[in-house]
Amino acid sequence: MHGRLRGVVRGKSWGLLFLGCSALLSGGAAAESSLVLPGPPSLQIIPASTYDLSGHRIGPATLATTRQQNGSIRINVETGSDSGARTVAHADLTPIDDGNGLRLLREQSQSYDDQGKPLVLLHIDHARGEATCTPPPGSKDEEVRVTLPSNDRIANVPLNLLFLPLVQGEVEQLEFQYFLCRGGARVMDFKARLGESTTGKDGRSIIEVSYGPDLSKFVSWLAKALTPKLSFWFESSDSFAYLAHRMPLYSKGPEVMVIRDGLSPASIAGRP
Repeated sequence: MHGRLRGVVRGKSWGLLFLGCSALLSGGAAAESSLVLPGPPSLQIIPASTYDLSGHRIGPATLATTRQQNGSIRINVETGSDSGARTVAHADLTPIDDGNGLRLLREQSQSYDDQGKPLVLLHIDHARGEATCTPPPGSKDEEVRVTLPSNDRIANVPLNLLFLPLVQGEVEQLEFQYFLCRGGARVMDFKARLGESTTGKDGRSIIEVSYGPDLSKFVSWLAKALTPKLSFWFESSDSFAYLAHRMPLYSKGPEVMVIRDGLSPASIAGRP
């Protein structure tokens, strides 16, 4: 067992477990992430590719997990298209519990549109209990700072670690938080659920995790209809290796699939 996810799990286990909809949440005295994530199965750089939903490769991608000189773990995720649109994100985590778990320290995400122009820079400082949305140079918008809820449950970047208890069968549902800049800086409640195991066209056994906003908070059918389909795929094996994920390429951008090299969209549960 890799770690813990305290107080946010509904499922088979509440023991040692392992990324207000519209209102800004104010924090208390404690400024620290309450999520304790499992350590990565291995430290590695995973080369990948970005595909549109028709199955055409549109650019490169990378998911890298490395150890820094100070002992912390950094996760880098880069998704891009040859047109110039891309997102670069990273998270820093510190080992705790004698190295059996990881606690989030910082997260950052920067996107670029189809013309390669930078969009809002999102930064989350879990230790300080603060998140910022910084507009690109030349924008008339002002930087927005938000005080995070005390003992926040925000995970924007290291979702490949967050979802491990689901794919390992330790829990049936995860509740966490996601920080957004688009449409006004805010913390949103998210849920993740385990999908059915499937067999890809290459015979690989695959587990899908679907996640998104807690739709019980939404009263508008339109809001539900406009919610993008967000998923991660893992290999159903002893390693529970990351295979792919699906999300928007950038804020208000097209949905894409990121798939590790050596696989294809057709090999992920028979998708086109």
